[in-house]
Amino acid sequence: MDHDERVLADRRRALEEAFFKKQNEKLRAKLAAEKEREAARRELHAAFPNAPGEILDRFIEHGLDTEAVAALGLVPCVMVAWAGGRVGEREREAVLALARDNGLAPGGKPHTLLAGWLTEQPSASLVDLWSHYVAALCKGLTPAERDRVRDRIVGLSREVARTSGGFLGLGDRVSDEEAAVIERIEQAFRV
Repeated sequence: MDHDERVLADRRRALEEAFFKKQNEKLRAKLAAEKEREAARRELHAAFPNAPGEILDRFIEHGLDTEAVAALGLVPCVMVAWAGGRVGEREREAVLALARDNGLAPGGKPHTLLAGWLTEQPSASLVDLWSHYVAALCKGLTPAERDRVRDRIVGLSREVARTSGGFLGLGDRVSDEEAAVIERIEQAFRV
C-alpha cells in the first residue's frame, strides 16, 4: 500500500470513527433523557397515584415536576387574567397574591412558572392539561369534595376577574370574556 492509499485509509477510518462516536453520543443522550423522563414519571406517580399515565406524561411535556404542579392549580386564575387578551397590572398582582396566599413562595419554581404564564399567554395545551387534570382528580372525589374544590377554584378566579372590571368601582366588575372563562372553568368540574 503506497503512501496516498494509507493516507486515504487513515482518513476514512478517522471519519468512520468520528461518525460512530457522534452516533454513540446521540444514543447516550437519548437514553439519558429517557431515563430522566422515567424517573420524573415515577416521582409524579408517587405524588399523584390516581392521575392517569397520560396526565403524568403531559405534566412532563409541560415541564411540570411534583413541585411545579402546584402552579397548575392557579391556571384558572391565569385564564381569567388573560380573558381580555392581555394581563393588566392589577390582575397580575392579584394572581401573584393568590399564589403567595396558597403557599407558592416567590423565587420558587411554581411561582416562577406562574409569573411566566402571566407574562406570556400559556398555550391552549396547558389549559387543556388543566381540564384533563381536574377531570381525573374529580373521579376520585365525592360529589361534596368536588363541589368544594370547584367552589374554591371558581372563587379564586372571580377574585381575579373583579380586580380589573368596572368603571371607578361601579357596574359589573366581571367582563363578558371573564364570565365565559369562568363558565369554562366550572364546566371542567362536570364529569
